[in-house]
Amino acid sequence: MDTRHVTLNVLGTSLTIKSDEEPEYMSEVVTYLEQKIKETEKLVKLEDPLKVCILSALLLTDELLKERRKKSGTDMNAEDSLEIERIAADMIRRIETSIEER
Repeated sequence: MDTRHVTLNVLGTSLTIKSDEEPEYMSEVVTYLEQKIKETEKLVKLEDPLKVCILSALLLTDELLKERRKKSGTDMNAEDSLEIERIAADMIRRIETSIEER
């Protein structure tokens, strides 16, 4: 595969990355990221783009880990799933609190 340069524009910040992936795939990845960032912005009222991206990254990581568990056959029961959601929500609240204190 050829290495390509892909320019992203996320929350007013432009970033160029190198990628071996097809442009169509990278476009899909960027669109999904933008969707998650918009969801995060609706959940929390933060003005700082970096903080919004960090919270979005936490939500995406949570989503990824849940999907990996499903595929690996270690599917969680409803209780485990609720506990993970509770922990993720608690982490978000803690991050918001520490951000507000600064």
